Amino acid sequence: MAFPSIASLFTWVRPRRIPRLASPQTAVLHVAIGGMHSDSCAIAVERHLKEVPGIVAVRVQSATSLAAITFQAEINASDLKDALRPHGYTLKVVAQDF
Repeated sequence: MAFPSIASLFTWVRPRRIPRLASPQTAVLHVAIGGMHSDSCAIAVERHLKEVPGIVAVRVQSATSLAAITFQAEINASDLKDALRPHGYTLKVVAQDF
């Protein structure tokens, strides 16, 4: 019985494409989220923030109540606060990476 080569074993595996989020046209805003109590709150906050025009990606950590928001266009903190306020969450800007 002939054994297949190692290379032939991995030909069926497609490499995963990972989207590039950090580019010269994007910036990252780090914010503190108030009113989160669970992982489902973090998911809801991500969903509400992604609805704001210009947002590329949102990562929320429920344990620390911090979020990293990657955006392309000029956004105001008030737009982000307005997206979360009706759902009972608050937002405070911590830092911004250009």
